[in-house]
Amino acid sequence: IGVRPDLHFINMPEVFVSTTVDAQHPPKFDANGDLIDDNVRAQFQQLLISLRDFTLQLQCTNATSQAKAILT
Repeated sequence: IGVRPDLHFINMPEVFVSTTVDAQHPPKFDANGDLIDDNVRAQFQQLLISLRDFTLQLQCTNATSQAKAILT
């Protein structure tokens, strides 16, 4: 629950990584704990791109708000 007007949530995209390993679910990580599943890697890349874009959008919004405050 967020009650501050300057609080932002990101609901999507989200990444779920199952640790179940069987015939239908190949391992997602190798013995060293490194991610080896290309699908999960692509999901993480999309998540990071979304976070970057969201951050840039917030920075632009904050800069615009600050500029308006200075001009008024």
